[in-house]
Amino acid sequence: MEKTVPTDRVESPQEPLPALDGPRCPRHPEVEDAQPCPRCGGFFCEACLPDLLVVERTHCADCLARDKAPEAVRTALLRDLTRVQVGVIAVLILEALFSTSLALGAPRGVMLLGSLCLMSPIIALTLLFARSRSATVGWVLCVIDLGMGLLQLFGGGNALVGAAVLLAGVLAAFQLFKLGSLPRLTASPD
Repeated sequence: MEKTVPTDRVESPQEPLPALDGPRCPRHPEVEDAQPCPRCGGFFCEACLPDLLVVERTHCADCLARDKAPEAVRTALLRDLTRVQVGVIAVLILEALFSTSLALGAPRGVMLLGSLCLMSPIIALTLLFARSRSATVGWVLCVIDLGMGLLQLFGGGNALVGAAVLLAGVLAAFQLFKLGSLPRLTASPD
């Protein structure tokens, strides 16, 4: 049994609908070449981000604005500074283990315990920084890193460890300067 379609009603569209060849940018629908944002799933085009290089256009303008918000930058800087300090602790622990394994004549346990005692303030300050996220504690750690790196590098210690700790101190200083340049957060009156 065949269905018949009535032929007396013929609709003619007033304007032909544009053919959608691909995804379109919601802000610039005339642009046909839109890319999907991997974070939010929306689409964006080159006109949305005119000031960025093509390789920098990885997310839509809204997601990039959220990433550049002062609170997001502050959180990322503090997280990275904590990671730098954990890296310093790891380098110092590895150096202590390596130097005690090569020790001749001195009791290895005593040398290892002494090294850990010398590292305990750095470990405590790193834990305090990770907990409090205080820039003051970060600056104290930065000064300790710079001093310890210079002492290791030029005071007869392991030059490689000294260079690594000194580099960590310089990275921490840059992060803390960037943190200090961010606008202060104000509480909204709600």
